Amino acid sequence: MIAFCFLVRDGEKYIEKNLKSLISFAQKYLKGFRIFYIENDSVDNTKNILSHYSKKNHFIKGKHLNLNKLYSEDMCDKTGKINCKSRVRFLAKLRQMLLDFVLNDFNKFTHICMMDFDFISFDERTLSEMFDLVKTQKMDGIFGMSYSKKFVFYTPYDVMSIQPPHKRISVLMNAELTHVTSAFSGFGIYSVDSIRENKAKYNLQCDGIEHVDFNKHFNKLYVYSKFKPVYDGEKKKKIKKKKNLTK
Repeated sequence: MIAFCFLVRDGEKYIEKNLKSLISFAQKYLKGFRIFYIENDSVDNTKNILSHYSKKNHFIKGKHLNLNKLYSEDMCDKTGKINCKSRVRFLAKLRQMLLDFVLNDFNKFTHICMMDFDFISFDERTLSEMFDLVKTQKMDGIFGMSYSKKFVFYTPYDVMSIQPPHKRISVLMNAELTHVTSAFSGFGIYSVDSIRENKAKYNLQCDGIEHVDFNKHFNKLYVYSKFKPVYDGEKKKKIKKKKNLTK
């Protein structure tokens, strides 16, 4: 049984399309699955879409939060530093909440796929191969090599999560399967047994990327370069809340 997990805020433009893509893949390639989400204070139609799909499909479960004062893209300082402490600690907190949400059904799942859900497309066959690899080779986790559509040349979307550092990107691109100490790339498949055995949790006081800190709990992590999901890579536009005129 596989648990797919994602965080979302203001995802109206992609959430329905991507839910359909994920459900189609899972029904075609997996024997059992569930989808878990945490939605935070969306001001577009995201809540309604997720509520509709949750009611329609028993395998989708979610939580809706109201942390409007904490939105990851608004939390960095005026220098524009991408990985500022407040942002990554906020994301670590949400990802741990999501992980705890899933692990309440601990005995049901063999693997958890932690996702960035604003992908544009992914190849079903190579994602299926990733699930086969993480199970048959008893890995702690496995990641793809996603890229951004806004770059003309192949540029990994989540390069800063890859350890050893990104000077090895050429190695990852040319090798089908590479051992790493950390990666993410929008699709991270983890063994539930490994999470339990290593007591893996996100560090709520992390100073760098939350994935890198979380991945310190594991030894057998790999990048599968054949799986190349596509992301937009463009900064999301802020959506301002309308004032409540009834107050």
